[in-house]
This record gives sequence, structure tokens and C-alpha cells, in this order.
Amino acid sequence: MTVEGLVRATRRFSREAGRLRFGAPVAQVYNPLDYARLPHEQYLRRYAGPARTAVFLGMNPGPFGMAQTGVPFGDAEMARGWLGIDARVGRPPRENPKRPVYGFACPRAEVSGRRFWGAIARLYGTPEDFFSRFFVANYCPLVFMEAGGRNLTPDRLRRAEREALYAVCDEYLRRSLELFSPRWVVGIGRFAAGRAGEALAGGGARIAAVPHPSPASPAANRDWAGAFARRLGELGLAGKAGPGGSAMVRIKRIYEKPSAGDGLRVLVDRLWPRGVSKAAAKLDLWLKEAAPSDGTRKWFGHDPSRWEGFRERYLAELGARPGALAQLRELCARGTVTLLYAASDPEHNNAVVLRDLLSRG
Repeated sequence: MTVEGLVRATRRFSREAGRLRFGAPVAQVYNPLDYARLPHEQYLRRYAGPARTAVFLGMNPGPFGMAQTGVPFGDAEMARGWLGIDARVGRPPRENPKRPVYGFACPRAEVSGRRFWGAIARLYGTPEDFFSRFFVANYCPLVFMEAGGRNLTPDRLRRAEREALYAVCDEYLRRSLELFSPRWVVGIGRFAAGRAGEALAGGGARIAAVPHPSPASPAANRDWAGAFARRLGELGLAGKAGPGGSAMVRIKRIYEKPSAGDGLRVLVDRLWPRGVSKAAAKLDLWLKEAAPSDGTRKWFGHDPSRWEGFRERYLAELGARPGALAQLRELCARGTVTLLYAASDPEHNNAVVLRDLLSRG
């Protein structure tokens, strides 16, 4: 799947979820994928991409977060100021007068969103560094309200309504992960982790949970950011390199323009890429020893159907050449490392295998 494929799948998800019907005590249902489609698709196009280490999964939009901005955990200040998302937001067709939609002009802070994105900013530095490895989504796209404006979570719906909703959300989750191919799906709270476990049973991604930042949770009001960081450390998903953290390992096609956030630029192909000068490449190191053998490279031929076989062969070769991997780990201990490759497929190449291996420590 491509990013534009994800955008199309999200529009279909919005339509399917929007056709569901809910009885009392639900009085209003907001679908921000519909009326806040513009900022949500801006978020997808800016930050979604292939081969992510982990996808963080929330429950459903909050009335002062994604319901206002179309961005997961989308406190208006954080969505505009840190994530750089800002676009026109419409209005839901049946608006609860006690929960109006103001868009990015929402005067009320979304506490969970401020806590979540604030912690991400402290741990990973910039949105670009964070989203090069991760993505954030919600399991359910809908906001449920009682007549008085009280928020209802999906697990409190009637059983038949829950089952119909979960079927639609499960299918979209599985479809979206075709783009991200994550090693981890991390539920933000027990509900999201549980739904991920049900929807993805038997799949390749590992499921974990981190504490939810909601102020409704007493535990979240006692150093939630610290508990969140410690849990990421336990999962091997911590941010910056250094004590208590893990190295930032990125991958990038060598034909892309170098940037200041690349850190050490290491070419991990055996052959020099066509049409790129040494000056334009701005390499810190060309580590041919970390590349697959000519025999393995030719056998693979960048055929996705041979990907798993290629991974096994390549990992075996790396195991037989421990010096190259040790050198890369030493570089990663110093800070950000960008592994450069020439292949046109961003999801099926040797740099992906190396990044995943190095990210595990």
C-alpha cells in the first residue's frame, strides 16, 4: 500500500463507520474523518509512510482533541504548533450544543493530547525524527455522546453495536498496517491494546500497551510522562541515544537530498549507486561489508515474493560477518545514523533489515 492508498482506504473507512447506527444512550455521533477530512489527510500525507518500527494506537477521538482537529490526540495547540497541521474544519451534521466544534480555534485544551505529544516532543525531538520510526492512529474514528454532552467510549455501547463497529475498525486496522509493516502495535491504554490483539491475532506485529494519559485515570495524574518513557524503554522504543535511551536508526534512499537530521550517513550497498557523485552523497562511511552478498542480492532481485527468504539469507550472512554489525552498533551508540540504499522499493531492501536489527539493540 502507498500513502495515497491509505488516504483512499481512510475515506472508505469513514463512509463505512458513518453508516453505522447507534441507539440510546448515544444521542450524537461525530465523525471527524468526514467533517475534519482536510487536516486528517494533511496529517496522513505528511507523516504516514512505509516500514515503521511501531504504530501507537489510541481508542477513539476525544471531544476536545481529534473531534476538533482531525488529528489523533489532536489538542489544537499541539496539532498546529508542533505537528504543523492546520486546515479548514467543517461541522458535524448533528452537533451537540454542549460540544460545539471550533476546529483549530478550540478554546479548551485536550489534556491527553498535550501530555502525549508533549512527551513525544521531549523524547524524540522533532516530528520528523519521531515519524521516521513511528505513527499514531486511533482504532475507532467516531465520537459518541449522550444528550447532555457526556462522552461515551466504544466499550460502553450495546453489544450488537460494538460488534458491528469493531468489525469495521478491525478491517481498517489490518488494511492500514499493510503500509506501515510495524514490528510493534502499541495500544495507548488497555482497550486499544486489547482490540489490536483481537484484530491482529496471528499477524507479524507484536502487541504491547502503554499507560493512557487521560486525566480521568488517577495513575496518569502522577508523572504519566515518566511512566510512559519507562515503558517505552522496556519495549526498546525509547527516543534519543544516551543513558536510558536507544539509538535513532533511520533509512533513506541515497537519491534523496541530505538533511541536517541524518546524523552519520552510511551507505550499506555493495555497489556504488548510479548517477550519484561522491560529493553529492555526503557520506560519512561506505560500509560494503554490511551489504548482502552478490549471490543473495541477485537471487532476491527485489522480488517482494522472495522477501522473507532474502531476510533469512541476509541475516545469516550478517551473523557470519560480525565485524560489520559491530561497527554499525558502535556508530549508533554515538547518535543518529542514517542507512543509505539505492533500491527503488522502500519496504523491501537490505537497509530495512539492518534498521530493524539495530533498533532491537
